Amino acid sequence: MKRVALFLLTNLAVMVVLSITLSILFKIFGVNSSSMGGLLLFAAVFGFGGSLISLAMSKSMAKRATRAVVIERPNNSTEHWLYSTVQRQAKQAGIGMPGGCDLRFTRNECIRNRDESEFCISRC
Repeated sequence: MKRVALFLLTNLAVMVVLSITLSILFKIFGVNSSSMGGLLLFAAVFGFGGSLISLAMSKSMAKRATRAVVIERPNNSTEHWLYSTVQRQAKQAGIGMPGGCDLRFTRNECIRNRDESEFCISRC
């Protein structure tokens, strides 16, 4: 039920934003909303706008929906195997590592605590 409610709220929010954008564009270009040009502008705004908003949200929504965890530094043998398998397949396919971060080009920013332990953050 929660998933359906979030889906409906997201679509409603997208429609509100695109409707406001459309009304502004109608006034700027002086297009009558009942003409063919108005219909074309209406279709373009909702078609392109909806798909671009959906594309921008898809990666974070997929991670959240599947409760996925991005492995930047493998912590155990299973994570190391998975990471090396994905790395090997990405290299064979000639593409970069998923997530946009290749560990060879990562710089670590580490903060040394008073007890000599380190807290490190990986940045691409």
